[in-house]
Amino acid sequence: MRQFQRSHSDENVTFLPKSQRVNVHWCGYSTSAAILNLLRHAMASDLRPERFVLLSGVDYPVQPMDRIREVISEDREFIQIDRETDPDGTSQYDRCLNRRFLGDNKVLNPRTAPARVEEFVRRLEDRWVRRYPKGLRVFYGPTWWTLTREGAAEVLRYVEENRAVARWFAGARVPDESLFHTILKTSSRSEEIEFDATRLDEPSFGMHRHALHYIDWTNRNPTLPRTLELSDLGTITASGALFARKMDSLRSAELLDALDEACGVEPWSLSVRRDVVFSA
Repeated sequence: MRQFQRSHSDENVTFLPKSQRVNVHWCGYSTSAAILNLLRHAMASDLRPERFVLLSGVDYPVQPMDRIREVISEDREFIQIDRETDPDGTSQYDRCLNRRFLGDNKVLNPRTAPARVEEFVRRLEDRWVRRYPKGLRVFYGPTWWTLTREGAAEVLRYVEENRAVARWFAGARVPDESLFHTILKTSSRSEEIEFDATRLDEPSFGMHRHALHYIDWTNRNPTLPRTLELSDLGTITASGALFARKMDSLRSAELLDALDEACGVEPWSLSVRRDVVFSA
């Protein structure tokens, strides 16, 4: 955090107060809790932002700022809904919701727990069947979104007024891929959702498109999603996406420079590379 603050000190950058920061654990509700805290803080800002773009530290803009402004100025909720889940289903998406996830902590999380502990917890989760709250329809899609102020207000209003449902999502695996989608799909902003596969007979949003993001879940190198490199530049550009992930300050350095040049800004990845080497 200190290195980030030194390297990116800017009056337009705001950090959450320490009391609102969350220790995030892979696949846990802690990710959604952190996102909700960010939304609350941004909504309360005196600047009264009209657009809220969710990005992570491995995301990067891949279009000129004028193009980004042009697209997100539309009165649309840029979130992708891929499917409605089945409360009794057995697909990987259904099981994220109808099985209890126990790993939203360092001790039991699949990324940090010892192998034997992780195996025991996984078997326990498989047997821990959960029922949906009465009347709740749950929708599923990629985490990354760009919302209007109205859409963000709908999300915050819902979690405040439906705390029992929010607690139910806290027991799900990767609820950031269902909580926001469910709220918006069942809200007054439903018709403004731009990428809603549940309304299409043959949904297709383009190669590697996840709402306004480019993410390659097909060509591993060696993991998925793919860490993007210079060889991916053509597909990224052709996709029409505004943002791309995942980037690595070393492996993606040439790609970052090429994207900066294409967007008409001064490349800065070399300085990032130096920071990484120095800090190591």
